Amino acid sequence: MNPDNGKIYIGRTSGYGTPQQNIAARNRNHHADRRGYTGDPILLFTTSSYVQARAVEEGLITGLDAINKGGNARHGIWPGYPFHKPLVDAVVDNLTDVADTAKDLLE
Repeated sequence: MNPDNGKIYIGRTSGYGTPQQNIAARNRNHHADRRGYTGDPILLFTTSSYVQARAVEEGLITGLDAINKGGNARHGIWPGYPFHKPLVDAVVDNLTDVADTAKDLLE
């Protein structure tokens, strides 16, 4: 979160370590740090499915934007992406996961 404006940056990562190791590796010299997003990242969701990860990320970004808390400069799923529709469909299929994750984030 950016303490100056209360906006929340959502990201995803992958790797071969534990989820915590993968997050720590992604957080080193992360571009969001330069935009005021400080502090340790929070693990909200883990999956081995690339599509589900993209879907939850996009759902969170969209949801936070809707309540003026979104801190991402762009969405995770670009409308011109060749697989945009299946990924957006996956957002709908994963709305329960997105809602539960967002609730945890905002509490």
